[in-house]
Amino acid sequence: MHWSEGISELIAWTRTGLNLIIHSSDFRLVKDALSRDIQHLRAELGLAAGDTSGRDNTGRAVDI
Repeated sequence: MHWSEGISELIAWTRTGLNLIIHSSDFRLVKDALSRDIQHLRAELGLAAGDTSGRDNTGRAVDI
């Protein structure tokens, strides 16, 4: 279950058997980590942010 409204509902759901809780901050951490990694990869391949050419700085086709 993903829940970002309040802790009291999470406690109630957990008491009824919920055993996996993904808090909104978990999704944000994943998004931030993926964005950072993709930016690094694009920079290493010579791709500018927003570049949709599909080619790296050597002319090879890439899909990032």
